[in-house]
Amino acid sequence: MATARDEYAEFLTEIANAPGEYVPKAFYEAELDCLVFIERDVTSYAKRLNSTVTVILDASSNEMIGVKVKGICRLLARMERLRQRRRLIFSDDDLKLEIFLELGMISPIDDPSLAKYEEQLGRFDDVPVDRSELMTC
Repeated sequence: MATARDEYAEFLTEIANAPGEYVPKAFYEAELDCLVFIERDVTSYAKRLNSTVTVILDASSNEMIGVKVKGICRLLARMERLRQRRRLIFSDDDLKLEIFLELGMISPIDDPSLAKYEEQLGRFDDVPVDRSELMTC
C-alpha cells in the first residue's frame, strides 16, 4: 500500500517527467498535514515564518515563489466550527489559499527579518484549493 509520501513523490516525478510547462497547483500532503503551493519550477529553499507557515524562496533571487501551511486538518476543523456558528461562510467551490494563510499567520513571525515575506503572502490569496484533496481531514 502506497503511503501519502509515496504518492507525493510519484506526483513530483510525474511533473518532472511530463512534457510541457510546469502548472502550479496547491497540493495537500496528508502524511505531513500540510498544503503546499509553488508557483514556478526553480531551485528553491524554505524559511519558516512561524510554527504554521513556511515560505518557499527562489534560490537564485530569494524571491518568494511559494508557501507551505501546516496543520491543515486543525485549521479546517476551526473553519467548520466558525461556519456552524455562521461567523465564517465559504463554499466548497471557492476554497482559496488565503483563508489558510490568514489563520496560519495568527501566530507572529519567528524572525523579524522575515517580515517582508509576511507582507507578500497576499499574492497567493486567490490560489484555489481543491477540497477533494483535503478529504483525509
